[in-house]
Amino acid sequence: MGILEGKVVLVTGAAGGIGKECAMIAA
Repeated sequence: MGILEGKVVLVTGAAGGIGKECAMIAA
């Protein structure tokens, strides 16, 4: 995963559920 993709994931997580996104990242 690149830096840009990481930022997109963070923004998406903040907008639609940080816990859900973090769980996907950690998995």
